[in-house]
Amino acid sequence: MAEVIRTLTGWGRRRKSAASLSGIEVWRLANELIASLGERATSYANYQALQARESGDRIRMTAWRWIAGATDEILRSEPEEELSRASGD
Repeated sequence: MAEVIRTLTGWGRRRKSAASLSGIEVWRLANELIASLGERATSYANYQALQARESGDRIRMTAWRWIAGATDEILRSEPEEELSRASGD
């Protein structure tokens, strides 16, 4: 999760703007967040987006919103994938 925070906040050298995040990077960051926080990942990302909005950082807010959407989608898809594997589809 530290990598996610560093990437979006600029701590360290790898700061990226929301505009430069690719879809693959958003999904990678979402997966890292899920690995660290589990089902709380979406709530955490939404909270970070809210904090960014309150501080006036629209770029960081947008990035966190994208990540929140990706975490939500990943978490919603996992049970279906498990059922599909179990039934042999």
